[in-house]
Amino acid sequence: MELNSTVVGKRRPLALPLLAVGVFAVGTEGLVFAGLLPNLAADLNVSVGAAGQVTTVFALAYAIAAPLLSMLTESWKPRSTLLAGFGLFTLGNILTALTPSLVLMLCWRILTAAGAAMITPTSTMVAASLASPERRARAISVVMTGLTVATAAGAPLGTLIGGGFGWQAAIWSITGLGVLAGIAIAVGVPTLPGRPRRGLRARLGPLTVPTIRRILATTLIGFVAVYLFYAYVSVVYAPLTADNGFLAGLILTIGVAGVVGNVIAGSLTDRFGARWVVTGALLITALAMVAAGRTGTNHVLAIITAAAYGVAAWSITGPQQHRLLMADTGRTGLPVALNSSAMYLAIAIAGALGGAVAGSGHWPILTVAALAAVIAAGVSATTTARRASSST
Repeated sequence: MELNSTVVGKRRPLALPLLAVGVFAVGTEGLVFAGLLPNLAADLNVSVGAAGQVTTVFALAYAIAAPLLSMLTESWKPRSTLLAGFGLFTLGNILTALTPSLVLMLCWRILTAAGAAMITPTSTMVAASLASPERRARAISVVMTGLTVATAAGAPLGTLIGGGFGWQAAIWSITGLGVLAGIAIAVGVPTLPGRPRRGLRARLGPLTVPTIRRILATTLIGFVAVYLFYAYVSVVYAPLTADNGFLAGLILTIGVAGVVGNVIAGSLTDRFGARWVVTGALLITALAMVAAGRTGTNHVLAIITAAAYGVAAWSITGPQQHRLLMADTGRTGLPVALNSSAMYLAIAIAGALGGAVAGSGHWPILTVAALAAVIAAGVSATTTARRASSST
């Protein structure tokens, strides 16, 4: 699929928002179980720790499936890939909602993750193809706004539904949203050609490009920092977050700020280039983390540092996708899929790191997270464009 603006794309003004809705469903799916674990554990008669593996398995399955399915479906029309992804996503969620055991649920989480892994990377590719070169980063940011809105509203709303009507109700809600998004995309997203089928060596060619490897490393290390802070926000702002209402407000603040940051990042990338947007966002993220550790019992400062973190941390995703699209001169689509894999792998790594240090208070978490953000910023700043015309 070539990255060219097309006339047919211009006849579908709702294509980007519809793709964003699909990404919103995927993002909500990946986050919602965090708030459903007590109910899930009680219903399946397992420990909360065991129930938490539904999130870990989803993240790892997504990380593995995204590049494999990208290569498998490279010759498919992007809309066909999206619809197949929504089919698997929907089936996996239906089986998850109906399952009576944790073992079966983990199997269905793998199936759901495979569908999700076909949706987000393909949505990014379609967005880039429908935009003119000077507006490409903004088009990507519109689609990736779905992910930040999932953080701000999707996961909290799913948790609210699950708390009031049972965890199955939350999953059924996401299932319905996925079905509606799939139907809307079938109608509102134009048909674009698939990429030529190529041999395994050509498919893996992008991995031999140092620029692409360094961009992927930036995503992995940077999002370990992002998710380490986010997953343990209740520890970071203790004792303020002993008040569940204030904790919910902090999470909402981060999500709303993330939406703003994502939109701003798209415009800044089109104007100044992605490399410095990503580098600056990572450094601001690190500073916000350090500042968060010094808020003490000040509610106002806590809100300010949470907002600063949200704007900066969620300004990374779109520009990183843009950098990879520009560096992937063979238009294989593999780097974009691997970028999504890196984000979900970062979730698993952040969970493990946080579990190891959270018992010692908030400073170990913040130190590790801020250090990871600074390292990622260094990798980003020293990653030069593969070719002169690239905006990385």
